[in-house]
Amino acid sequence: RTRTSPTPVSHVNSCLKILEEKTILSEVQPWNFRSFQYKEDEGPRGLCSRLHSFCSQWLRPEKHTKAQILDLVLLEQFLALLPLQMESWVRECGAETSSQAVALVEGFLLSQAEEEKEQV
Repeated sequence: RTRTSPTPVSHVNSCLKILEEKTILSEVQPWNFRSFQYKEDEGPRGLCSRLHSFCSQWLRPEKHTKAQILDLVLLEQFLALLPLQMESWVRECGAETSSQAVALVEGFLLSQAEEEKEQV
């Protein structure tokens, strides 16, 4: 992933505005998936059990609809594909749905384009 220029201060306002419509809040951070490792002493069944427990805490199937669960997975994958600075900024803003994340990224890109025009 490539780094982009620093996030403009103007993003803070758009970040707060977009996140007024918060809908899903998960206490478990999905990017913790990346910290999972296979441990020989637990075997494949133990690893699968840990993943199941983690997913249940993250996705909370007893509380969320299938559509909300799908959106949480989509959001995580979307963020993982963004350039690092953009991903970090969207996570800092607290996007909880894929539509919030897309709107934040679009605002981020528009602000960058405006800054480039001003520098010319």
